[in-house]
Parts: sequence; C-alpha cells; structure tokens
Amino acid sequence: MNALRTLTITLALACAAPAQFADDVVNEAVALATFPAAEAERYLKDVGERDPEHRVRILRAGLAHRDEAVARACALHVRWAELDERECARVVMLLRDRFAADGTSVDFEEFRSILGSDELSWIYENPAPEPWDSDLAQQLSALHRQARAAHIPLLLRLTRHPHPRVRREAWCTLMTITPRTDRHRTAIASAYFAIDVPWASLRHTEPGPATLRPTPSVPGGGLDPNLRAVLQRAVTRENLEADWLFRWLLTARPRPADAPVLIALAKGSIESRGTIAAVRAMRHLDDEASRELLAQLAQTTGELSVLAAGSLAHRGDDAMRERLLRAAPRDPCAVALLLEIDADKARALVADRVLRSDARTAARWLEALGDPEGGGAFAIDCDVDFAPLHDVAMASSLDGTTLARAAITLRGLNTRALAREAARRLRTGDLPTLPETGPLGFIEIGAPDAFRAVLDRMHASDNTDVMRLAAVLSGPCYPEKPAWPRGVLRTLLGDPLPDPLPAPAEIERRFTAYLQTTPSDVPYDLWRIDRPAVRTFLQRVRDRRSLGLYAEATAQLASMGDDAARAESLRALRAGRYRWVDTVFADAHVAIFGDDIKGMIPFWLDELESNCCRAVIARGVFEKLFGLDPHVLGDTGGETESTRMRRWWAAHEHDEFRFSRIANRWIPISRTR
Repeated sequence: MNALRTLTITLALACAAPAQFADDVVNEAVALATFPAAEAERYLKDVGERDPEHRVRILRAGLAHRDEAVARACALHVRWAELDERECARVVMLLRDRFAADGTSVDFEEFRSILGSDELSWIYENPAPEPWDSDLAQQLSALHRQARAAHIPLLLRLTRHPHPRVRREAWCTLMTITPRTDRHRTAIASAYFAIDVPWASLRHTEPGPATLRPTPSVPGGGLDPNLRAVLQRAVTRENLEADWLFRWLLTARPRPADAPVLIALAKGSIESRGTIAAVRAMRHLDDEASRELLAQLAQTTGELSVLAAGSLAHRGDDAMRERLLRAAPRDPCAVALLLEIDADKARALVADRVLRSDARTAARWLEALGDPEGGGAFAIDCDVDFAPLHDVAMASSLDGTTLARAAITLRGLNTRALAREAARRLRTGDLPTLPETGPLGFIEIGAPDAFRAVLDRMHASDNTDVMRLAAVLSGPCYPEKPAWPRGVLRTLLGDPLPDPLPAPAEIERRFTAYLQTTPSDVPYDLWRIDRPAVRTFLQRVRDRRSLGLYAEATAQLASMGDDAARAESLRALRAGRYRWVDTVFADAHVAIFGDDIKGMIPFWLDELESNCCRAVIARGVFEKLFGLDPHVLGDTGGETESTRMRRWWAAHEHDEFRFSRIANRWIPISRTR
C-alpha cells in the first residue's frame, strides 16, 4: 500500500520536477516526503553510506521542488555545509514556521548554521508559543550570534513577553549588542524605565512596574529627557556603569538647566565612570556652580584632575589651558584635550614640539598623539587635520624614521613626497632602534624606488637589519601571489614545516598530486596561487557537495576574482549566515575577497556594531589587515569600536591602500601629493 501511494505521488508531482536534476533523483525526493521521519533517516543513511553525492542530490532536488511538502521534508535532513547560499535561504523559509511552533522538531544546530541575521527578525517577531522549556530558552540565547543593532527594537519588545524565560534571554542578547552600538539608545532607556531593579542585575530579573516615564526629546533642548531621568536615578541609587549610557552622556550637549543633575553625579565616587562623563559634559556649561566644582576637582590628582582642567580650558580658562600645555609631553589625555579645544593652536603646538624639535622630544609627542587611550577613552575628538603642516614637515630636521612616524601619526601628512624625503634621510643607525615597522612600511609603499636605493646603499655595511629588510623586500609576499603560501605548504608537507624545505620541483610535484585528490579541507591561502588548475580544483570541490566545503571553496574563488562566487559570498555575508561568516570569513584576507580593500571596509564597520561573536571577526579584519586594534577602547571606552574605526576610515577613505611587505599590512597613502 505504501509503495502504491509513493508511486502515485511520484507520478502526480513529476511535472513539478526541477530541470537541473535527473528524474530518478527527483522521484526519490518526492518519495522521501511520504516516509515517516525515522524511516526517512534510515533511508538517507543507507544511501549516504553507498553514495554520499547521491544523498545530497536527492535532498537538493527536493529543496528545489515546487511542492512545499516535498521541499520541507528534504529540508529537515540537509546539512548547511552542503548547500549554496540560495539553498540556505530556501531551507530557512521552509522550516521557520516549524521552528517557531515548537523549536524541537528541527535540527537546531543545522538551522542556526544557515539562519541569517536578516531572517532572525522573523524569529524574534514569532517566538515559540507556550510552554517554554529550557531547551527553547537556550536556543533563543544561542541565536545572539546573528543579532545586529537593527534587532534592538525587536529584542526590546521581547523584554515585555509574558514568559519570564523569553524576557531574560532577550535581555541577555541585548547585553551582547549594546556595548558595541549607540543606536536606539532612547528606546533602550525607555525599556529601563519599566524595571525597578539595579541595572547590574538586569539580565537576571523580570520587568516590574514602571517607575519613570520617558518624555519626548526637544532638539537643542539640552540632555535628552530619557537620559536626564536615568541620570537622576543614578544619582540616588547607583553609579552610571551601563556602557551605552556612559557614552550617551559623554557625547551629550547639556544646557544650564541640566547643571544640577551633572553636579550631583560628579560629586559621587571619583572611581565612577558616571563622574568622569559628568565632568566632561560640564565643558558645555557656563554656570558658576559647575565652575567651582571643576576647579576643586582640578586640584586633585589622576585622570579626573586632567579632565576637569580640560573642561575649564574648554570654557575659556587660560590658566587651565597652560596647565594642559605643561602636562602634554607626559600625558596623552592632555594632548587630546588641547587638540579638541583649539585645532589651530594645537597644530602650532605640534609644529613646535614635533616638527621643529629634536628627535627625542618629537618621539615623546608622537607617542602621546598616537596613543588611542589618550583621547578615545573619554570621547575626545582628536582627529585634527595636520595637512597645513606639510611644508613644515618637509623642512624639518627630523631623521628619516621619525619623519615617517610623524607622517603615519598625524592625519594629512601621509604623502608620497614626505615618504621620499624620509627615505632620503634614512641612515643605517636608524634601523636597529626603530620601535615598530609601520614607519618603514610607509616609506616602502610611498617611495618604493627611493627605499630600495637606500637599502642597496646600506647593504655594503653588513648591518643585519639592513639585510633582513632587503630579504623581506626581495621575497614573495602578499598581495603578490607567492609561489607557496604557508597554509598550502602545511597541507603538502605537514606542520611544523620541515627545515629546510624540499626542492621547488618536489613541492610542485606534491602540489600537482594534491590537486587530483578528494580533499578533507582546503588551505585557507590556496586562492593566492592563481592558476587555472587551482580554479578547476576549487570548482570541483564546490561541485562535490558531500565534501562539506562548498562555502570555503566559493570564498576562495571569490578572492581569485570569480564574479559569480564573489556575488554569492557577498550575499552570505550581508545576510549574516552564521556558519558562512564564522567559519569561512574568519580569515581576514578572504573576508575582503583578495584585494578589494576599500569595497569591503564599510561592511565590516557595520559588523563591529553587532554581537560579541560577530564583532570578533570584524575586529580581526582591522587588526590583521591594517594593524589597528579596535578593542583598545572597545566596550569600556568612551566610544564604540565602530565609532573609532569610522573616524579612521573618514580620514583615509579617499587615500590609496597599498600593502607593505615590511609592516605586513595595508597602509594608506594620500593621493594628493
């Protein structure tokens, strides 16, 4: 009877078969839809043991079928690593209702592996009905890996859900996002008003009766009413420790009517971040009460004293400005405050203390100016454009490495002309004392011919640093496609690599043999060997879906310039498909598709504002490719990682990015000179 029923359904639906699959495969997929779950599992297991590719073909044919019953039956058995991006989207659409209905009849690990950030919105809008158990609650929490700042409104709505576990998991997910973004903070503040417990306990509590009511914000009217209400609560109950509230106050522009709450907050514990933010906010006031408090705090010691002096200097106190000037050579925060207060005078100060000074003084100031903790930790905008000092820099008496360091530290001085001048001034004795490779990398990419000529001249000195640099410049290195990238060598020769390496002919023989195998993985840097045979190999790996390497091979083909693979990888990235992003794009060079530096930076800037797990991958892009550390400030500073990196991007968006072999990173060079 079952066989007759299967045959009937098969014949009835044959006309709906997708053309890219053979009829017999489609028939098996249709028949599979009639099997009980256990029987379907046994059938697929048996097929997979005999022919893994045939099992995948059955399920993919079913996914592509126009009959949703057939497609859904096959979707329950697929594995994310065997699917392309569009098939992933298809599975989510087929199973999301079932997942929302009970959350247990769908393989959760496979479902969340292909679930995208865009599709997560639907899950938040349709949480599972009662009864909620611990498994469902854990699943909701695990989906935070796809969460982005855009999900905050939906999560806030879930904090009002009838079930306490839903509310708790919604708060937990919010806590993975709010340290990294300043979006929707008014809505977040409004949600806090409905909770009558200490903020530190938010993730462990349930909503209580509303104790404060938000009121509409008035443009130009001082502190946002929601922020003011929260600050009043902080004064009477606890310190201001929530990251997003701290940043909100740091960037607020209060009016005289806000002075009492700021004064009350500043009189709290000097260890409180709320006190620090209140002192910074007072720079916008002009009342006597706040001036007296700032004057008292300026007489204390530590960072609060410097911040109080900065707020007074911002209000026109010349004595405090002089104090900052005296403190600047040893205090990065004082430098940042001076840059914020008066850009013109700050440029003159830098010209005097850096470009017209001796190397030791210049080095101290450049260290202070390049210290991100000096400004960003208190949301001090120290992005002054030093391009007007270009001629002063060219005429300075600084040595080559110090001049190059000034060029990469001071915004607007990273020109080819300055790189050539720095190369001209290089001396052998400069190299061993160089604290980092960035300045030499700038000379390398800004004045390559001049730099090589300098090294050739120095080479006769037998200086080990000169020989090392010459070897780096002469050796193969990214972005030029090297003969044998390290990951490929490990696959061919084992890890650790033998020393010495086999002869090139032997490595070539092993590589040719490897391209004929059925691999269990693909070296992360295989894409750098841009040969027709490698492209053919990667395409074969993609076609063998049962290998579970489709996403990896697609990303590497994208990095080699394959337009279709790049389009698919971009769809997966932008959709936020969990395993594609987490597994494939963790390698920073693949995450930008080879050399497409500027095209991918805006995407990764946005990803810095997502959850804790996704931000780690985005952070790695900036660390590995540009030598930047977004986490220096991170969620404990006065600005988000994304804000800091956006300021860097705004300064260099119109520059040209070139790869430095010496620094092993991309360095921006100005197009203007």
